[in-house]
Amino acid sequence: MNFLKSSALVVVDSTVDHYESLIQGIQPGAEVIVLDAADGVEQLTQAIAKRTNLNSLHIVSHGRSGEIHLGAIVLNTQTLKQYTQQIRNWAKALATNAEILLYGCEVAAGEAGRAFVQHMSQLTGVNVAASTTLTGSSAQGGNWQLEHITSGTSSTANPRRVSPLAFQSQTLATYPGVLAVLLSETFREADVTERPWQFGIGTGTVSANPFLTARATVAPSQNGLPGAGTAIDTPGNGALRLTGVANDQATFAIYDRPLSQADGLTITFDSYAYGGTSFNGSNGDGISFFLVDGSTNATPISTAGAFGGSLGYAQKQVQGIPGIVGGYLGVGYDEFGNYSTSIEDTSLQRPTPAGVATPVRDSIAVRGSAASQYAFLGGTSTLDIGVDNPTATTRDAAQRRTRIDLSPTGILTVRVDLNSDNDFADQGEVVINNLDVTPINGALPSSFKIGFAGSTGAATNIHEVRNLIVRDFVPPDIIIPPPVVDPGTPGDLDDGCLPGRNIKGNSTTNQIRGTLNSDTLIGFAGNDLLQGRGCNDRLDAGRGNDRMFGNGGRDALNGQQGNDRGLGGRGNDQLLGGLGNDNLDGGDGRDLVEGGRGNDTLKGGRGFDTLDGGRNEDRIDGNIGNDTLRGRQDNDILRGNGGNDTLSGGLGRDRLGGNRKQDVVSGNRGNDALYGGGGSDTLEGGQGNDRLESNTQADRLIGGSGDDRLIGGGGADVMTGGEGRDRFIYSSSQRGVDVITDFQVTRRSAIDLIDLSRVFSRAGYSSTDRFRRYVRLTAVGANTTVRVDFNGNTTGGFQSLVTLNAVSNLTANAFLVS
Repeated sequence: MNFLKSSALVVVDSTVDHYESLIQGIQPGAEVIVLDAADGVEQLTQAIAKRTNLNSLHIVSHGRSGEIHLGAIVLNTQTLKQYTQQIRNWAKALATNAEILLYGCEVAAGEAGRAFVQHMSQLTGVNVAASTTLTGSSAQGGNWQLEHITSGTSSTANPRRVSPLAFQSQTLATYPGVLAVLLSETFREADVTERPWQFGIGTGTVSANPFLTARATVAPSQNGLPGAGTAIDTPGNGALRLTGVANDQATFAIYDRPLSQADGLTITFDSYAYGGTSFNGSNGDGISFFLVDGSTNATPISTAGAFGGSLGYAQKQVQGIPGIVGGYLGVGYDEFGNYSTSIEDTSLQRPTPAGVATPVRDSIAVRGSAASQYAFLGGTSTLDIGVDNPTATTRDAAQRRTRIDLSPTGILTVRVDLNSDNDFADQGEVVINNLDVTPINGALPSSFKIGFAGSTGAATNIHEVRNLIVRDFVPPDIIIPPPVVDPGTPGDLDDGCLPGRNIKGNSTTNQIRGTLNSDTLIGFAGNDLLQGRGCNDRLDAGRGNDRMFGNGGRDALNGQQGNDRGLGGRGNDQLLGGLGNDNLDGGDGRDLVEGGRGNDTLKGGRGFDTLDGGRNEDRIDGNIGNDTLRGRQDNDILRGNGGNDTLSGGLGRDRLGGNRKQDVVSGNRGNDALYGGGGSDTLEGGQGNDRLESNTQADRLIGGSGDDRLIGGGGADVMTGGEGRDRFIYSSSQRGVDVITDFQVTRRSAIDLIDLSRVFSRAGYSSTDRFRRYVRLTAVGANTTVRVDFNGNTTGGFQSLVTLNAVSNLTANAFLVS
């Protein structure tokens, strides 16, 4: 195996607020991996398997007593059992006296926290440091101490951490958040981990209670949730089912502990609606996520809101069925369309864009407080992907991931992952933006209780939720300037800079130049020229085909609409292309360059850059430095160039080349072409029928799923075909002997093939029985080594080409020779 070398590996969960600002202040010699919203333990395990002799592993994530959050996984004492082998494998990459640092808030607090940290230490065989208090900004009550550390297999009250923190001191001093979680409940297990819960059904229904699909008993645990009686899912794979396929149901489940609203709330969860019956051409009705006044104790919540279009949150005035007691806000996932209308006759309710009493199917809508009679506050048109998958028979095919942000002042934003790429960063995924709920609802209460409801009417669906996380709100769209780094790096310091001018253009073609201070330059409808100077400037191009130059300082360049050109210049810059076919160059410094929509050209320049193509067909060049390149959607071209780069193709037919130094190149989904370049590279095809081509050094090639073509280069490569019918192709002799780890053969035929046709197509191979004449098979224990005569008809040319691990029944059927 080819190992990547660094002294420290820093693993950052992408749900950490402003994680980009932390990454930009990383200590020299450390390498960063950012986890997406998939299984974070699996991602970390795959990443660390390519490293060796690490002095420290830093895991930066949200956490609380006895748990950390890694992508879609909450890792705690219970779920550690599922990942025992993976976590033990981390030890193979760690040096003898290495340490693991867990940065989540209060992870080691209390008995549960200490037990979790100790268990991690026992599995990995190294000391584990974690915090007993809030981790992060001192203004939020946090610090960066990591007060608790284990020692071998026994805890100590006296911290003896050796490893320095992964981030520079000024980065930590300016970080604005804390790494805390208010509530985390996956609903996947046979019981809830959070308590207390209340649950029930709606008035006028014969619904079953909501239940945990992995719980084998109907009765709930104390303050817990009921089960299915007979478990539908195994523990770890369950969900909270709100309704089944039956008519006129309404159920609710509420976390019966107030959560402070002082800092606002950010809520993420997965919802599933599938497998039901239709009425008038649509399944129904939907799921609602709701907030109730946290002081609602005088009148306990004992029933859901109304069934059908009320989604278990709002009322039905005609039948006299009330809504949720104390309700303040209900975000509805409206399959049939009635939650999104103003059918109920009350002067406070407002019509939807589709008109009064006109259903808006497959939409998301917001209803107000009980005091407002659950007034309609706003909503979307029909979403392209819908909010359910009526043809699906399993939940995975119906997953919808949502993020809800409610600011301390009552500004609501709802995001939906429309393309299942585990983020909310793509165009159109902000489905409700900056909706002020206070004019109708009134001021926000000091605390909220949160819950889910589900309903059916004449139309039905199975409705389920899982992976609920509630955190303090931090505005996701605020650009946090990168911290000051090495004083020797030109353009990073802004000593002497003062607030500058806000200069806005008109509808003509403008030339807007900043001052010597920190300016905001705003273009308009024409083809504008925007030029910053030496301080930290913000350039917003507007419409038109614009040119933007940040020059010195840490600049933010936003292309918005049109085919724009942007150059960050010196300093750690952020460039966003927006719509149109953009050409963006980060220049010097650690830059973040995002193409957005359109066929974009992105260049990193000098420094450790992150380049993200977004949608459409992009061309991305990392240039000098250890860069991270992501193609995202459509058919992209990615070239790492000068440093130890990480390339990820995403969706589409991508072409990825690491070029010089040691690169990690991943095709992900689609039929991709991957090229190693001059260093010892790791090529991972992922899904699809991929082409992986090594170069002159000893590379690692992993085909993944699909029928892949793996082409060995000049070095001693290690190749794994993965699933599918793979072909291992050779065209010349090797300086080293390759290894194929998983060559697939049966007794009578080969699933995979070794292709020597390029070798034998050259002059000097005249025999008609080429396999017998020019190929030799040698058993080496349980393995087989393939030797090939590279002199052709001239004698004395046999050389070892490749060894097939655990293969002893190889025949001519496994070779292509012409």
